Amino acid sequence: MAMETLHNLYQQGFRARVSVLEDAEHRLRDRAPEALAAIRRITHSLYVSSDAYDNPDVKKIILTLETMKDEDLSAGLHALLAELRELAVVSDDVSKKIGILLIEDDQFLTEVLKERLAEPNREVFVAGRVSEAEKILEEKDIALVLLDIALPDADGRNFLVRLRERFTSSSLPIVILSARKEPSVQTECFALGADAYFSKPVDPSTLSMALASHLQRTADYIKRSSRDSLTGLPNREALAQAFSRASALSSRGKDPLALAIVDIDRFKSVNDLYGHPTGDQVLRRVCSIISRSLRASDFLARWGGEEFVILFLNTNSSSARLALDKALATLSAEVFKTPEGQSFHVTFSAGIAQVKEGATVEETVAYADRFLYRAKALGRNRVITETDKHTNSKKKILLIEDDDKIAYEVQRHLERIGLSVLHASDAGAAVSVASKTPISMVVIDIDIQETDGFKLLESLRKNPLFNKMPFVMLTTAGNQEHVNRGFGLGVDDCIRKPVAPQEFLTHVRRLLR
Repeated sequence: MAMETLHNLYQQGFRARVSVLEDAEHRLRDRAPEALAAIRRITHSLYVSSDAYDNPDVKKIILTLETMKDEDLSAGLHALLAELRELAVVSDDVSKKIGILLIEDDQFLTEVLKERLAEPNREVFVAGRVSEAEKILEEKDIALVLLDIALPDADGRNFLVRLRERFTSSSLPIVILSARKEPSVQTECFALGADAYFSKPVDPSTLSMALASHLQRTADYIKRSSRDSLTGLPNREALAQAFSRASALSSRGKDPLALAIVDIDRFKSVNDLYGHPTGDQVLRRVCSIISRSLRASDFLARWGGEEFVILFLNTNSSSARLALDKALATLSAEVFKTPEGQSFHVTFSAGIAQVKEGATVEETVAYADRFLYRAKALGRNRVITETDKHTNSKKKILLIEDDDKIAYEVQRHLERIGLSVLHASDAGAAVSVASKTPISMVVIDIDIQETDGFKLLESLRKNPLFNKMPFVMLTTAGNQEHVNRGFGLGVDDCIRKPVAPQEFLTHVRRLLR
């Protein structure tokens, strides 16, 4: 979800609270006893969440309300509300609208609710059937669902269950609208995951206020769960959701969809030479430079460490490359400085691939990673696509494993990222293979039967053919003694069986670089 959308979600709750303050102001003039307490509660709520509005004046304004004496509150509230209304209106200029899905087959109620819920930065989508709702959820970025449980093609409660089972909608606010007033129906809906239940006929103003509150809580959740805390970019979870939606649209419209993986060159050296605070500064600056070279429709996320992934909607690899070449040129000219005044430059390498129909985000990133490896092998500081022609051969991995089933699985994972795997089941075969062809890495299962895996490891490490190349050791999960002993004999990394593909490939890629 884009940052402007997140900002809009916060503004929904902001305007709702301003409306309550306006109502409390009228009641204060009439000397209603609860008005003063209501004003205090709302202003405190505004103060607690004011950091989210990204406006330095907001907190100052709300702090004035928070600290104002009771006897001065009536006089100052009117002027302060005028300023708060201005701040609420500013957000309407943000182009990214919030999607609300109304699933309701009553046409009259639909028109009433559409009119009442409409705001400049909201877009209300209407579905009269579950089948229509499914299509909207697949194609649109929906922040909240209003669901009638009596629909022509399904019981809304069954659809509620399906929504809660899916990863992409498991945390989506879902508000039930129903003519059913029995407590048993309401409690069932809450048990199935509904966030609120409104009985028909519903008061549109109360409903609108409730939705604004739910949208702000959604913003709080999104900010905590789908944002990288250092860069502010979407994280892997958010990328997975964006990829799912983008690939579905691409498949339906037969539009191209490209994915790039970007890796900052020699980033470990930046941390080692200049310290992690400077490294953090580099990460944030690189994100900013790349972002400026992208379109609003492109999706930039942090993949992990110094790696970033970009989704280029309706774009082929060549066009995506132009954007990244522009970003790379800008970054190469950028001068970074440490607090001590030392200057240095940073570059990145990138691999770009077209997203294949039916491919997962992990599979596509692994495919693009092949071209990132080529960029690194050719000297870094460049962007490589799948259409580029290169003569560099695949890196070769020697797998020492006597269990054919494990060997097959490990080999499949390694070949998925463009590596060539040579299999040996004992020391003699391993030495024979390494003497005939250059090896980039050894993956050894220490639990080899009919031989001592550690003695084999020790002998290989002493052999000139192997003493300088990286070793990855596979061992049984939970055996810390084996892990410690392996590191003592010179392994560079240790992976516990059964092998988790993503973790394993991440470690392999890091060592090969």
